[in-house]
Amino acid sequence: MSILKYTIERFSAFIEEIERLHLCDFPYIDSKIAIETLKKTFDRKSPYLYNLREEDDKKLIVDKCTRTITDIDLYLPLLGFILRSTDVRNPFEIYGPILRLVNTILNTNTNPVSSDNNEENRIHLILSSEWNYSPLIYSGIPELPGFLFIGLPVFESSNPLLIPLIGHEMGHLIWNMKNKDALSRKAQHYVLESIINRWDDYSRLYGLTEKSQLTDDIFGRETWQHALKWALEQTKEIYCDFIGLSIFGYSFLCAFAYLLSPRFSGSRSELYPNLKERAEYLTLAAEKYDIKIPADYLEMFENFSGPSSSEKDMLLLTVADEAVQKIVPELIHQVDEFIRSTKIILPSKEERDRIYKRFLRVIPAEQCKSIADILNAAWKAYEQPDFWKDKPQMANNRDKVLKELVLKNIEIFEIEQITGDNS
Repeated sequence: MSILKYTIERFSAFIEEIERLHLCDFPYIDSKIAIETLKKTFDRKSPYLYNLREEDDKKLIVDKCTRTITDIDLYLPLLGFILRSTDVRNPFEIYGPILRLVNTILNTNTNPVSSDNNEENRIHLILSSEWNYSPLIYSGIPELPGFLFIGLPVFESSNPLLIPLIGHEMGHLIWNMKNKDALSRKAQHYVLESIINRWDDYSRLYGLTEKSQLTDDIFGRETWQHALKWALEQTKEIYCDFIGLSIFGYSFLCAFAYLLSPRFSGSRSELYPNLKERAEYLTLAAEKYDIKIPADYLEMFENFSGPSSSEKDMLLLTVADEAVQKIVPELIHQVDEFIRSTKIILPSKEERDRIYKRFLRVIPAEQCKSIADILNAAWKAYEQPDFWKDKPQMANNRDKVLKELVLKNIEIFEIEQITGDNS
């Protein structure tokens, strides 16, 4: 038996799979660029493995083989993701607008689909369906810098009404590129403030005698690190919610409720705000951003039950939640300031209503200003029970026809963006 032989065979099979994928027809250039990048990466790494011999140092062999298998484990799911980007389940109409939106927000190449070259100064997007209930994102991948992988739940991947949720996923990319030191310091300040406000319970559970131990003593500092971690993770999720809300407006609120109400069974995660509290933060931000809040919005949500944790952990979670609540106003301000510093066109009530009137006539609107306006008009129509009531042939299959109309409008919007015929 040979570790080296087995590893070389697995690595060779992996390389052959990359080469097969490289021959696939991809609908967009970024999928092919990702495959080519990975192919070059592993071609460069292959000599380190293939040049090994059985008589070489055992530790060296194990180390190289372990690194090789680790790489395969990391990148194999991404190869599958790239392959699924060819699936007809994917809403190909939205690819161009989302790619352009991401690059505009990040002030990189604002016309990224105008040619098939591999510009370095832009974000590359791989959009695919995923067998997960919630949208997800992969970014910051070592061998694929500048690539953003966004996965949509497969059963809803062709539903344009859920496009605004991609705004939350964009938020993760923005969060990772921002300097978070100031927010981290604020979170720590509020965590300590909350602990001090609950000092009797905290000192009893952790055996501390002086409040100064929270910062001056190694053991004392260690006691609240979980609360700080949870507060920062929750802060990130809320920040991403506010990014999605700022970009898409009313339609983000609707899509958020569509996907997350009713809540799942089970207990909450410490890494996310409780669901109703998260919705409350969204309504606070919507008021500040002058975005209409759907009627009875908060009634759509209920909080998860608390995790089955020790009394210590429950206290730390309460501390984290309180710290996050105090950070929210700062997040609302920061996101608003950031979005307004970009070149994106913010949603417009006038544009939404203009497009809505076209939808009433079952006609796509030309010369739209943004994809957000199209989606806000779509949700306005979707929420109207009597929409197309005077068109029985449409009303009988209303939701399906509306979604197809929205995708067609997005397709026209993208053509106008490419040709410059949108003024």
